[in-house]
Amino acid sequence: MLVLAGFGLFGALGACSVSGTANDFTSSGGAAGVGSSIGVGSGPSGGGAMSFAGSTFGTAGAAPNGGAAPVGGGGAPSGAGATSVGGATNSGGATGATCSGITPWTVGTTASVVSHGGKKYSCKVAGWCASTSAAYEPGVGFGWQDAWEDDGACGNGGGAGGATGSGGSTSSGGATGGGGAPSTGCALDSVLGENNFQAWFPNRNGFYTYPNLCKAIGKYPAFATSGDTTAKKREVAAFFANVARETGMLKFIDQISHDPANGNYWGRGPLQITWDYNYRACGAAIGAPLVDQPTLVSTDGAITWETALWFWMTNDGGTGKTPHTAIVNGSFGGTIDAINGGLECNGPNEGANERIAHYQAFTQALGVDPGGSLTCW
Repeated sequence: MLVLAGFGLFGALGACSVSGTANDFTSSGGAAGVGSSIGVGSGPSGGGAMSFAGSTFGTAGAAPNGGAAPVGGGGAPSGAGATSVGGATNSGGATGATCSGITPWTVGTTASVVSHGGKKYSCKVAGWCASTSAAYEPGVGFGWQDAWEDDGACGNGGGAGGATGSGGSTSSGGATGGGGAPSTGCALDSVLGENNFQAWFPNRNGFYTYPNLCKAIGKYPAFATSGDTTAKKREVAAFFANVARETGMLKFIDQISHDPANGNYWGRGPLQITWDYNYRACGAAIGAPLVDQPTLVSTDGAITWETALWFWMTNDGGTGKTPHTAIVNGSFGGTIDAINGGLECNGPNEGANERIAHYQAFTQALGVDPGGSLTCW
């Protein structure tokens, strides 16, 4: 699924959103330059012009392997992990995991292990588990697998030794990070940190790295530095919420199916710049020969982030406000409008809802309120 944001029919600019297989995207609405075409990932496809179909995580919704440690508010995940290994079942050979004594799931829960719908779930990413968004309801929401591990149906337990191990259900490190990720000298360390980046995108393509992001930030120093700490963290959350939608949680680099109308300038990178005029303008801004070598966006780890930051900081999709300006002024909905408003701002739809769910989860993980202006309709 592709979301093109080019200067097309609806005045969007050049971003694409996708779900599919690694390193590959689908575009079908690209000829008109109207925002999002439909991908072949987990959501509905069909090559139509509407991008709200296919907004579920697709393969990006796979359970993160590295996300067992909860995310702190700007801090590093606690070192000990979310649950003890010792106590899932007793030594007496109980059949199935027992729900006895397990906290029932409720919206905004801070429990590391919950029961819901007759099943047991272990939290993998605390910020998402505690989200108030329906997207992370265990076993139900479209993004639940990013937050929870399905431990199977609850049984009756039984047998000697008790239902839980002596290690206890949570680590002594607590549910949130303590003093923040170690400083790397990056401008984002104080508002994001590498540990949060890794926890948010545990299954990302290795092409996308925190050090390269930090390197790219040098060309756009105004990113996440405007306003107070809350405003800065909101911008980080908003940026990555849109990136998550565009790339299937940073799993994809290029669009899946290349629309011939785009020539060699199909969607690439974290915000999927598309069309030759965007490659030309972006290349001139960052000092890279993107018109002659568009594949640099897919092969140079710093340039790929520079293209996303260029798009975020300079393009307004005909709305009069760039995504940066919109979120600094407190409007997450304005970032959606600037990136893909032609297709996702005409009323509630799955594409915008996915962006909003990511934004709510990321702001919660960073310990800030998301603000009130979430939609763009």
